[in-house]
Amino acid sequence: MLSEVFYWVLNMSVLGTLTLLFILIIRSIKPIPRSIVFFAWIIPFIRFIIPFGLASEFSIINLLDGYLTKTVYLPATSLSSSNSLRFAETYYPITYKNDIMDKFFYHASIVWVVFALLLILIFSFYYYCALKEVGNLPNRKENIYISEAAGTPYVVGIINPKIILPAFLKSGEDFIIIHEKAHIDRRDNLWRVLAVVVCCLHWFNPFVWFFLKKFFADMELACDERVIREIGGENKNEYAKALIGYSEQKSLFLSAFGGADTKSRVKKILSYKKLTVFSAVLSISIIIFTAVVLLTNAV
Repeated sequence: MLSEVFYWVLNMSVLGTLTLLFILIIRSIKPIPRSIVFFAWIIPFIRFIIPFGLASEFSIINLLDGYLTKTVYLPATSLSSSNSLRFAETYYPITYKNDIMDKFFYHASIVWVVFALLLILIFSFYYYCALKEVGNLPNRKENIYISEAAGTPYVVGIINPKIILPAFLKSGEDFIIIHEKAHIDRRDNLWRVLAVVVCCLHWFNPFVWFFLKKFFADMELACDERVIREIGGENKNEYAKALIGYSEQKSLFLSAFGGADTKSRVKKILSYKKLTVFSAVLSISIIIFTAVVLLTNAV
């Protein structure tokens, strides 16, 4: 059973990586707002955790089917999987083409699940420590706390998220609080946890760790766009000034004011332009088309 699960995890990892490459292309199209690009990350999320999908003549897998992949249908359903490994003879249940493959996937699956569980335990402990630390911080008001050790403002927690402010803010407190509240409203810490869990399940794939950084960067840029829409474009210079000077927060679970490359964020903030109706429709259409192409399997 574990061997079969690992076999499909490997297949999901291949297709997930393919979709990630397409997301990189989309995020390189500058006119598309980061808030819309951020939703495009749902596409590789789905590919990394769900092995099945509907068949479509528009699927990009049609170009690969028979060469790099093989379409495998789930019995008694219209759902299918794109099998990229092609080491199995039958699939429900899986029987491998030879004993060598059978033994390899048996032992490899044990290594995979041990490391995946170990990483999840390590990150869970780290997250627990972050939550516990907040309990010892003085409360300023509502869900805002003050920390002597914090180098940048950040949000911690998912169910009852709390805003942590450094003891000595450099500037722009109002902008900072708006930014952190935007993270809370967008449920960004939940997305962070889900992204880390996906990386733990696919820890053997170096691409997932690289794209995790890109995902977090787009999260911050999308949050910046929301803040500018709220405070008005005429205040974007002041907002950018507030960002300068805070250290970059490297935590996997904390949505921070200094949460990504500061230089890139400042450039994006200063170049922000209000999205037109045409641009919004075009951007959303690109994302929908990409989802149809990447989330469906070959006919």
